[in-house]
Formats: sequence, C-alpha cells, structure tokens
Amino acid sequence: GNLTYFPWDDPDANRVLLFDLAAERPGPEGMPLRYLTLERPAPEMPLYFTYAADREELIVTVLAYDGGHIDVIDLSKWPESAAVVRSTPIDFAPSRAFYVEEHDALLVLGLYGIYVVFDYDTMEVQRRAPVDPALELVTLGGRIVPDRTEVLVAAMGFDLYKVNWKTGESEVVNVEFAMGDMIVEPYVLTAWEGDFAWQAINVVDVTTMTLLDRVEVGYPPRGFDVDRDRDLLVVGEWFDGKVHTYSAATMEPRMSPLPISPYIRTVVLDPTTGD
Repeated sequence: GNLTYFPWDDPDANRVLLFDLAAERPGPEGMPLRYLTLERPAPEMPLYFTYAADREELIVTVLAYDGGHIDVIDLSKWPESAAVVRSTPIDFAPSRAFYVEEHDALLVLGLYGIYVVFDYDTMEVQRRAPVDPALELVTLGGRIVPDRTEVLVAAMGFDLYKVNWKTGESEVVNVEFAMGDMIVEPYVLTAWEGDFAWQAINVVDVTTMTLLDRVEVGYPPRGFDVDRDRDLLVVGEWFDGKVHTYSAATMEPRMSPLPISPYIRTVVLDPTTGD
C-alpha cells in the first residue's frame, strides 16, 4: 500500500524535519526559527520515530522497495547540527520501533506480522519471530507495555496481541474489529485501540487481556494519548482533523471537539500543562 502513495519518490516529501521549539521567535511561514532538514535518497519513506533519551539519539524506520533500514540520528549537538550516524539495512518492511533503555534493545515491528529485537549497540538480531505463527498479519499499530518486556500489537482484523519479546510467549484477545492506533495507560494498564474502519474504540484490560468496552464514536479515530491524573483521553479524528476528549475512566465526552487540521495521524499531550 505504501508504494502507491503519491509522495513515494518525491524528495520534498521523504525528509526528516527537526524543529527547535525553544526558538524565541517564529521563522518563515510561522515555523520555528531553527530547524533542520535531513534529506533522504528516493525512493524511500521515513515511517516512525522513537527517541533514545539517554543517548540523545532519534531512531527512524525507513521503508524502501527491497525492505528498508533503520537510521540513528545523533541529536547531542542539536540545534546546531544533527546527522545520521548509523544506518542498518533490514530485509523486511518496518513499522513501529521502540527503544527499551533498561535492556539496551530496539524492538521493531514488521508490517506483515513479525517482530525483531536488536541489540541497540551492535544492531545484531536477538530474536525474530511471528506475532502469530498461525497467521500472516498486517500490523497497524503497537505499544510497549510500561515496565514490562511486553508489546501490544494491533493487527488488521479481530485480535489484539500481547507479546513478551524476551521469551516469545503471547496472549490474544478478540476485539470484534480493529484497524489503527492505540495508547497504553501505565498505571492501571488499560489500552485504548482505534478501529477507523467501523469508527469505534476498543477498551482493553492489558493484564487480563479482556475487552472491557467497545465504544462507537461516529468518526475514524487515529492518534491517542492519555493523562490519567487529569482523567483525560484525547483522540484524533483522522480525516476531518478534530481532537476529541473523553473521561479515561468512563469514556464520557469531556468537551466539544477541537478543530485542528485535516488528516491527523498523531496526538500528544503535554503532561506538565495539559496542552
């Protein structure tokens, strides 16, 4: 599917943009004053990011015709400079990536139902396995379960998987249908998973892997974040570009939808301000 996107071989689209949000005044067209563009050779498509805060490195999964690669960008001198310091070719189409500091590991989900664990320093493969050995899945989302060696994997279809990436053990819950993103609340271990095909949100108990609720929302949900201290779940409306707010405990709407911009893919809360 990604190979048919209109910007696939457009160098202006296939870039990594780094913005300095601490700049004192806006630059041209309202952009932050200091920003850096890392050009990538076409045809390639940067997909997802994960940040290694202890190393000041940004990890980028990149899709290409023959598989892809994983780039590591050194941000230790940002905003003065930034550069790709490592690029590891891979023979599978990558999706989400997760840096796990306490294990010095990088977990990468493949687009087609596999997960691969790398030693972060050497990029040697420690484990490569299917999420479900009986099925070839299309992976649409994933989240690390906080403080555990587990990852939740959202497949296009009827199941949500919890995989222990250290042991290979897995559990599964039927969620009626799912196609999209999710967020995991770290204290009570609840997950909210979007179904943008049938316009619903699945609420899952991560510990027991049971479906607690399925809430019809009437729009395609894509992009989630949660702040349990504020009892706040925020959800992006994919195409119309609104942000919806709910009680994280009850899924009752909190306020009127906020119009932002068309085609929302990610929503992030600032835990210090609630913005």
